[in-house]
Amino acid sequence: MDPVHRAGADQAIPNQMTPDQLTGYTFAPGCQLAEVNSPALVDVAAFDMKWAKQRQLWYCDIPTNFCKQYAPFVQLALVRYQAESLGSHAGEAEARISPVVFAEFTQTAPNRFASIQVKGRAVTLTVSGDSYGSRLGLPPLYSDTSFDNEISVTLQNRWHHLPPDMAWKPCTCDIPPPDFKVIDGVSTWTFNFTLPRHPSLFKYRLQIEETETLYEDDPSIRTPTATPRTAAAMLAVLPVETTRTTYFDFLEL
Repeated sequence: MDPVHRAGADQAIPNQMTPDQLTGYTFAPGCQLAEVNSPALVDVAAFDMKWAKQRQLWYCDIPTNFCKQYAPFVQLALVRYQAESLGSHAGEAEARISPVVFAEFTQTAPNRFASIQVKGRAVTLTVSGDSYGSRLGLPPLYSDTSFDNEISVTLQNRWHHLPPDMAWKPCTCDIPPPDFKVIDGVSTWTFNFTLPRHPSLFKYRLQIEETETLYEDDPSIRTPTATPRTAAAMLAVLPVETTRTTYFDFLEL
């Protein structure tokens, strides 16, 4: 694991996954690596494979739970595991796992949970999930940038002239900014608004989009030979900002 955000100021950065961050696997302890002659033993989290008939490929879903780690980069060490083989019983030579293949680094999306409460025309939407306390890899002036993701909510109503998946269009609705708070590394956005019409008369759904601000380092700060700059000078050259979508969902009312 290689997170680029720190969940808390006093939290150490983990460099490897732990068993409690995986779910739905069979634990296989004490397997010997094929790459070395010495008795180097590893523990294997074995997942069942499934066959994708349309793509003619084997695949495997690996559920993860990176609680309080915001969008870490993850690299998996993969092996083919055969439980009933040499090494599955005491005293046998080891042949349960194949040589290790390293997967490409991938960045996981932060966990998000959305819930809706509707009472008449009054709607309460709550979105919550992992956040971070500070960012890593930014110039010192910006390294303490706190969690500043934003969520936008758009109300849509059903338009029956098109097929069901396409028969939605935005409608006018005043949705005030959310009540936002971060407690123990978990961020929560709470929206309260009123529907234009009663939901028994109109079919509505919500489009929810969360965006994250990405900051580009000042190039002169990244250059090792650059002249040290004062905080005032750094403020005069603010990093370039761009955004990316970290969560997108539709919820029907």
